[in-house]
Amino acid sequence: MLSAGSTASSSPFLSQLLQQLSPAQRKFFTLLDIDLGRVESFFLEREKEAEERHDKLREQLDELVAHRQRIYVSTVFGTRAAWWDDHCNRPSFHLAVLVY
Repeated sequence: MLSAGSTASSSPFLSQLLQQLSPAQRKFFTLLDIDLGRVESFFLEREKEAEERHDKLREQLDELVAHRQRIYVSTVFGTRAAWWDDHCNRPSFHLAVLVY
C-alpha cells in the first residue's frame, strides 16, 4: 500500500513525495491507502471463494463424467450381454452353430 511508513523501503521517490505534502494531504493519502487495503482484501477474499467454488464444481463435474461413463458402459455392454444371452439360448442359434 502507499502509506509513508510502508513505502520508505519500497519506494524512496514516493516517500519523498509524501514528505512534501501538507499534513492534511498526507492524512488524505493515508485514508485512501486504508480504503485501498479494504478493497484489496475484499476482492482477494472473493477471489479465494471463487477458486474454492471452482474446485468444488470441477470435482463434481469429474464425478458426473465418471458416473456417466459407468452408466454408458453398463447400459451398452449390459444390453449387448443380455441380447447375446437371449440370442444364444434360442434353438435357432444352436442350429445355426451346428450347421456352420
